[in-house]
Amino acid sequence: MSLDLLLDLGLPGIVFLALCIWLVRRVVRAALTERDLERDRLQGGLAEELRTARARAQAAQRPRRTPVEAATPRDPVPAADGRGANPARSMRALARSVPAIAASLAVVGLSRSVYVHFVAERPSDLLRPRRAFNEELRPLATLLPARGEVGYVTDEAIQSPGGEWQGPKQRFLQVQYAVAPVVLRYDEDRAPLVLVNATSEKSLNELVARRGLIVVARVTSGLAVARPK
Repeated sequence: MSLDLLLDLGLPGIVFLALCIWLVRRVVRAALTERDLERDRLQGGLAEELRTARARAQAAQRPRRTPVEAATPRDPVPAADGRGANPARSMRALARSVPAIAASLAVVGLSRSVYVHFVAERPSDLLRPRRAFNEELRPLATLLPARGEVGYVTDEAIQSPGGEWQGPKQRFLQVQYAVAPVVLRYDEDRAPLVLVNATSEKSLNELVARRGLIVVARVTSGLAVARPK
């Protein structure tokens, strides 16, 4: 896998993961801030209760007032804020943050889709007219027998059989379609003729040398017809 492909596929995922971590940190920080505020309110309420208790104790130690003084209204003592830390408030603060998180994730997902479809896939390359693969492989008809079996080797092994999409398997099927009714024998390098399909000219030369083959004709870049030595 090339570095460009790794960057195209991995970079958006890394950015998406980083943004998710940043959003989670924001939510956790908001919850911690709400907790600290509740703790401060609780401490303030306890301090106010302590001051009130001290004032009552001092008032009890003072001499009793005369009836005239008793009739004089006193300033009301402010009621202590006895509300303690309310865990439900933290949950409400977290719930208020959920829509913002969902909207942010939606924007990130949309940005990733735009990046993949308009940057990584390079629409200009996709829209550029190309020859069909069967036209590129048309010269094989003159290099292979009309019928029979031909070996097929490649530097990208098919991982496992099945219906899942694989690049090496897709290329093998395309070549098989182009050379039909000739049958390709996968990973067979001792047949009279062997079709070598590689990702590059360098890989093709290394594959031919490793398999003990001699190139008979080159069809396209990375594709050649060979025979055993």
